[in-house]
Amino acid sequence: MNLNEVDNLFEIYFGCMRSEYYFIKMIEAFVTPGIEGYGRECVCCVLASAFKKGEEEYFGETGVKLCINEPAVSRDVEIIVSYEEFLRRLRIEYSNYLLNYPKKSQDAIKYFKTLEEKLEKA
Repeated sequence: MNLNEVDNLFEIYFGCMRSEYYFIKMIEAFVTPGIEGYGRECVCCVLASAFKKGEEEYFGETGVKLCINEPAVSRDVEIIVSYEEFLRRLRIEYSNYLLNYPKKSQDAIKYFKTLEEKLEKA
């Protein structure tokens, strides 16, 4: 998969999260033990730490799996990116969220910092 295709998939995922409500739900879910991912409609994203070796969904010790399903794409797609790549993309969305929803910035800052620390340690 080339970089443009990966960019497009992340645009679809984050496009579904660009609201005052869904962005906070997403980053809160990533730091909630036992959940560590978030999806809605035909998109989802999950951290590797959500699964243990031997579980059907397990895809490795590190990384983030992004799943985009029909009808958002012509065929279901799953990709795995590094924590660094995911954080790089999430930081852009986070910055935009803070600009667009300053009244909710305390929650966003708290969850984002927790997620950032979690992924940078892994």
